[in-house]
Amino acid sequence: MRFAVMLPRVSAVAILGLVSATPAWAAEEDRGLLDDKFVVSLGTFFMNTKTTLSINGSTTTNETDVDLEEDLGLNAGDRFRLDANWLISGRHHLRAMYFNYGNNNERTLDRSLTIGDTTYPVNVTVQAGMDTTIFELAYEYAFLQRENWELLGTIGAHLVKFEFSISGNGTVNGQPVQGRTESSDVTAPLPVVGLRYIWRFADNFYFEAQGQYFGLEIDNVDGSLTDLRAGVNWMFTKHFGVGLGWNQFTTDVDVARDRFNGSLDWTYSGAQIYLTGAW
Repeated sequence: MRFAVMLPRVSAVAILGLVSATPAWAAEEDRGLLDDKFVVSLGTFFMNTKTTLSINGSTTTNETDVDLEEDLGLNAGDRFRLDANWLISGRHHLRAMYFNYGNNNERTLDRSLTIGDTTYPVNVTVQAGMDTTIFELAYEYAFLQRENWELLGTIGAHLVKFEFSISGNGTVNGQPVQGRTESSDVTAPLPVVGLRYIWRFADNFYFEAQGQYFGLEIDNVDGSLTDLRAGVNWMFTKHFGVGLGWNQFTTDVDVARDRFNGSLDWTYSGAQIYLTGAW
């Protein structure tokens, strides 16, 4: 404090402005992924899913919770995740994510299921399918920067789109119906806030961890979202790398709309392997 008081007024202001505008490190070395303008990762999963679905009928409230993995065998399918980060300038980032998972299966039911207006009795064979798409767009600010790590705050939005259909012989109001199909889809926009940490712990190795959460009731959608992710990336060249990580994503929504009236609890978790490009 004594040194600051002794400085001329103009010089003190100039120095404070320079410090606030300058990163916390002084070395002018290449920090790899910490400084790259664009970073893109594309990967697939070795994962488990847990999906519980309840769809109300047009005149009644459905109290049957359908486990899509246990009841319908929808527990393996195509899945991939794409992440992209744009370092706009200094501490400011724009990040996008796209995830898709889908599966179809034929199953003979071992218990009666009521979905929408239709009851599918035990021992009937049904064809079922589901598709889940998630898109995220977020702004990030690196409020802590050091020579080999950064901590960023995130604010953005997830758009979760879920589609489901089931077809088979069933009953409606006690009357048998052949080849009855029930289908529903919902698109739920959910804002998120979170933190992301990236650490260069060796010349070509980076550790990254991310956590996001939000709960909100808006436009007949009452839901919450949690996204947790961690991984290690090895950049075997300046522009290309490979990574191994773990990801868990949970969505819990209650929806009251024409095309989907019910609830959806969906979780995926598991190991992820991905390729990374940077420039």
